[in-house]
Amino acid sequence: VVAVGKGGEGAEVFMFSHRDRVGMYPMTRLRTEDGGAIALSGSHYIFANGKLTAARYVKVGDELERGDGEMVAVVAKERVMMRGLFNPHTREDVMVVDGFKVSCFTTSVPPALARALLWPMKLVGFGVPEAVIDAVRWMTVGIPRGRETY
Repeated sequence: VVAVGKGGEGAEVFMFSHRDRVGMYPMTRLRTEDGGAIALSGSHYIFANGKLTAARYVKVGDELERGDGEMVAVVAKERVMMRGLFNPHTREDVMVVDGFKVSCFTTSVPPALARALLWPMKLVGFGVPEAVIDAVRWMTVGIPRGRETY
């Protein structure tokens, strides 16, 4: 994972909403025409066809955005089980993972709401206490899920 700021410079991760190194989780693996591949949860948003798209809705033929802005076509999609589940957050809400531009957000809540809920934590700085993260998770219970694309 490389966190990238607006001008392409590095950006720091200020918190993880998920950080489980042990559990096994279903992931969506996307392979691209240039030999690249990324595996992420089906609910995690990736930049596809110029929009934030939940990975489970990306189709063969869609174009993913690379960290350098280049667009590459998806040639294969598969569901795989992988160890670990991580969701880092940057102040810019964007990261580059395995060379692909992804959002820090998932379909757990709409991105605009996630941005608003995380805003105070961005102001607090690094080392957000686990109790604060748990409180934000609790506040999202019952909130409608995010759409498949934005």
